[in-house]
Amino acid sequence: MKMVANPKQRQQLLRLWIGQGGLCPECSHKITRMTGWRSHKIVWRVYGGSNNISNHVLLHPGCHRRVHCQKVATAYTASRQEAL
Repeated sequence: MKMVANPKQRQQLLRLWIGQGGLCPECSHKITRMTGWRSHKIVWRVYGGSNNISNHVLLHPGCHRRVHCQKVATAYTASRQEAL
């Protein structure tokens, strides 16, 4: 939600959303204001990941919890991680 308040970060959020086609890579359903979203770092900063927008992906809140609880990488996340 901090990203929405800052104009520069809101633009980055919009770029992420457009780059993903408005879809959650975990469940392939639309990400909307009603469903909500979470910005997920593909490679955590403690493991050498950057804070760049290329290291982020948007997920639904439930999908984000599932990814963290199961400690799994989505297919989208894995392909992005290889590209980094």
